[in-house]
Amino acid sequence: GSKTTVPVMGEDGSDLATRLKQMLEKAQAQMLARAREERDGRVTTATSWTDFMGGLQAGNMVISPWCNDTECETRVKKRSGDESRAAAGEEQDDRALSGAAKTLCLPFEEELERLRVTEVCSDTKCFACDVAANVQCLWGRSY
Repeated sequence: GSKTTVPVMGEDGSDLATRLKQMLEKAQAQMLARAREERDGRVTTATSWTDFMGGLQAGNMVISPWCNDTECETRVKKRSGDESRAAAGEEQDDRALSGAAKTLCLPFEEELERLRVTEVCSDTKCFACDVAANVQCLWGRSY
């Protein structure tokens, strides 16, 4: 962003309100593009627990093949929280931030294509429990 002087009446005859609206729409579009670029740069893929935790430890969101089972999700939350605290050298404290992984969403097919992530195949295994995966899931950190 740079400062600019905006005359009340533009050379093309447009008034200040019209040009200000255009300038704000342009600024918003630029900010949105930068935010999407930043977000997309923070999404990694993982098919193993090691890669999954590496992505989380790097501060990324992780897309992984998953079985979509609530018991598996609970185990992922517990294990990732335990490993995060151990990596940070912290003791168990129920009041502390967990650092545990949580499901964020099941991305639509179009989003997976945009991120160049393939859909799960019949032989794809869940990254966490090694049973058959049936979805790609976006995971992030709980803070």
